[in-house]
Amino acid sequence: MANYSFDQYIKKAMKYDFLANYYKYSDPSKHIHYYQKHLYYIQQAILTSSENTNLRVNPPQIRILHASPDSPSVDIYINNKRVIRNLTYKQETDYIELKEPGRYTI
Repeated sequence: MANYSFDQYIKKAMKYDFLANYYKYSDPSKHIHYYQKHLYYIQQAILTSSENTNLRVNPPQIRILHASPDSPSVDIYINNKRVIRNLTYKQETDYIELKEPGRYTI
């Protein structure tokens, strides 16, 4: 088999997962065939990712929900910097990207 990048292995795994699901109830032998290919490419992707330390890592993110019905709207501060103003009950924020992993005061 050819050596692919992590993304290429994942794309192939997704393709074979789709095909396996397509044949799941109509042709069990094809379902098994494609599912085995799916597993193979997932395994290759895992092996590739463990060998490659330069994989991009998504920065940490948080999301905040105001879930206190008896409280007024609130401002949200992260490390003493206001990032959200007037969050009302049942309202939630979009994902807030943090600069780097670590400790934050919210």
